[in-house]
Amino acid sequence: CEIIPADSQGPIWSIKVLCLSRLGKNVAAAVAKMKNSTGAAQAKMWAMLARNSASEKAQLESYMKALNCAKKSFERTEYLVEVAEWMQRKGHFSSSATFLLECIDAILDVEQNNADSSLTNGSAQSENTAPSDSQQKSGVKSLFRQTAMVVIAAGNTDASNPARLDVGHFELAARCFTMLSLLAGTPQSRSHFASLARVQVVAMLQRAMDVVNYNVLSAKYRELTGSKAGQQELSQLAKQLHQADVPVEQWVRLQDPPFKVPVTLADWTHFKIDDALIEHWAKLSDENPVLRPFALHGHCIKRVDVVSHYMHALINILISCGKELECVPVLVVLEALVRSAQTPLTPSLYKTAAASGMASDDLVILPESSVPGVSLPLQMVLLQAAKVHSLLGNSDGAIAYRVQAGRLGLRRHQH
Repeated sequence: CEIIPADSQGPIWSIKVLCLSRLGKNVAAAVAKMKNSTGAAQAKMWAMLARNSASEKAQLESYMKALNCAKKSFERTEYLVEVAEWMQRKGHFSSSATFLLECIDAILDVEQNNADSSLTNGSAQSENTAPSDSQQKSGVKSLFRQTAMVVIAAGNTDASNPARLDVGHFELAARCFTMLSLLAGTPQSRSHFASLARVQVVAMLQRAMDVVNYNVLSAKYRELTGSKAGQQELSQLAKQLHQADVPVEQWVRLQDPPFKVPVTLADWTHFKIDDALIEHWAKLSDENPVLRPFALHGHCIKRVDVVSHYMHALINILISCGKELECVPVLVVLEALVRSAQTPLTPSLYKTAAASGMASDDLVILPESSVPGVSLPLQMVLLQAAKVHSLLGNSDGAIAYRVQAGRLGLRRHQH
């Protein structure tokens, strides 16, 4: 390793440590000798050892060392969930719940510290209330004003200390609540945790919309500053506000968001993600490495297969609890992720993945991902949607989803 630059030695150390582990040697000493290694790098190494160790004792010890190395980093949350999953597989359900709750606390603390807790509170309150149209508009606008500045904070790309939660963070919280629902000992707890998971799924969509809304409105602001009529409009607004001028951030906060998340659960049954919004997310995932984590796009999620598994589990739990209506937001988000994940990757996206340290091979994880619209995971989502709409009494919607799923099945066999 002496002739290889220090910043390129990671893969070699991984192979060395793994070989020492399988030979029964002391891997702790080898990890400690890693040159210029950070706590995050050592945590990644211990997690890799845990996944590849043969004995349960070695796996547990490695996972605990990974958590210890990442104790000062927000990336610890991902290891907490991985350890919780491992605990569940081994039958240690109480310990699994403890790790899940610790992960949730760490994630939600970020939102609370940034005065954005109303994002989830507003979604949770909406399920039992039916506000008037004016109240809905006011609530959405207020929510947008509070979260529109997420794009400013997004400039902080330090994963160990994020300024704002991104789409992946909310998904992790949703996964934790889903796992807690699976562990719940009473029907009431099971239903409660499932509803909390649904709230986090809605937050994924809300946060992804926030960034696009800011980008769209800031572009409109630039158009105003580039025309005489627009400059006059901004000047008049500044006079009304008793200011010399109106900065872009303030102007954006005063606008209604172009894209909005449904306020009530009933609204979700008629909601469809706008094609323009999907195009914006695709562009962010392809061209903007800073804002990629804030796009609701399959290429921006590390493991869409894992996300899909737990969202399907969440939908089944909600159905078992008699909360079919709450399944609809989850289906909307899941379909958007699966559809976007199976689109072919562009050369520029491969470059973006390499620049962010993500292996491009990890992005293509769905079957037949090179054939747009021909995917078994997408067919499963459509069949799940048909089931939910059938339970809701929406026979036309259920039939439409079944027809889509059937067509995908035929196309998949043709390929």
